[in-house]
Amino acid sequence: MLLGFHPDSIYFLVDSGILRPLGETEHVQLMFATIYVRRLCSDEKWLAKATSAVRQHHRTRNAAQRKRRMQQTECPQATSSANS
Repeated sequence: MLLGFHPDSIYFLVDSGILRPLGETEHVQLMFATIYVRRLCSDEKWLAKATSAVRQHHRTRNAAQRKRRMQQTECPQATSSANS
């Protein structure tokens, strides 16, 4: 875990511009300067911003998943009642 975040969250933080890796970010393993990571570990404002962004990302993703599941469960019921 980097900075206390799950690896999937690290990719989100990079994609959203909150965390900057070294070099190119497409189709390669992400690398970070040790001094940069240590500085971020002690920056409470950055940690709060990153944590809030990750939480919002998970809320949005989970809401979309719930919506898809609800739509999937509604379709079979609608077709079975139409056939009755």
